[in-house]
Amino acid sequence: MKNLKWAAMLTAAVLTGLGFTACGNDDDSEDVTTENGDFGPTGSVSAVDPSKVFTSGVPEQAGSYQTEVDQTGRVASVSSSYETMSFSYGAASYKGQTYDMMMTMTQNVRYSDDNDVFYANLNPQGFIKYVLQVKDDGVDKWWFSYNAAGQLIRMKRTEGDNEVTTIKYTDGDITSVSMTSDDSDNAYTCTISYGDEPILNKGGLMLFDETFSIDMDEMYPAYLAGLLGYATKHLPVKNVSREDGRAYTETFEWTLNDKGLPTSMTANDGYGSRMTTFTW
Repeated sequence: MKNLKWAAMLTAAVLTGLGFTACGNDDDSEDVTTENGDFGPTGSVSAVDPSKVFTSGVPEQAGSYQTEVDQTGRVASVSSSYETMSFSYGAASYKGQTYDMMMTMTQNVRYSDDNDVFYANLNPQGFIKYVLQVKDDGVDKWWFSYNAAGQLIRMKRTEGDNEVTTIKYTDGDITSVSMTSDDSDNAYTCTISYGDEPILNKGGLMLFDETFSIDMDEMYPAYLAGLLGYATKHLPVKNVSREDGRAYTETFEWTLNDKGLPTSMTANDGYGSRMTTFTW
């Protein structure tokens, strides 16, 4: 489910149906109607403003990732010991197609010498709706849809046999996540709960893989740049997932500072625990 390996090479072609442009095959057609209109460039880079997502300021460190903010207040890079994602806010072109912006991921050569370029189109709110990921051995594609509140509700990616993740909310909080793909063995569902006294998510954090079982992989740095919509209203405290006919329960304990911002999250799956830390 959290597969970080690259998918096999996909044949590049211009797809003009349904009002968006992408490189792909028959499996890549997007069949969802979204509030965001078509998937072409909108010139919405001016709407990118991470302070909308992180109202207490962009976290300096979230888990293994460190953020660097430029003079405009936008995130210039998100880096870890494994990789660095750099953000270029301006029109970019690839094989004659124009995109709203470009992101570049540079791998630490100790782990991999692969360097990927992500060409992204944005919706009017400044959130990513489509990405063409160009790799050394081919391309992958991503589509993102949001609800009226600007929260991510659907993600499709060609990697992992055309994974489609559907996210459902109740009163601003994710309550269930499901993933399907062409390989039915990969399918899973999970339910999320927030406890009797929900913890207000003052920091705007979303730990997609760790707490919501959303397979974000290389796109997670884009969330830390304020490019993938708004966070849940509260911080999750339990995830019950179902996969291969079995149920798995994981709990999350949060430590807050005097401003109510998370400084750490400890996840426990019954077999062991792991801690994720944050600085502001």
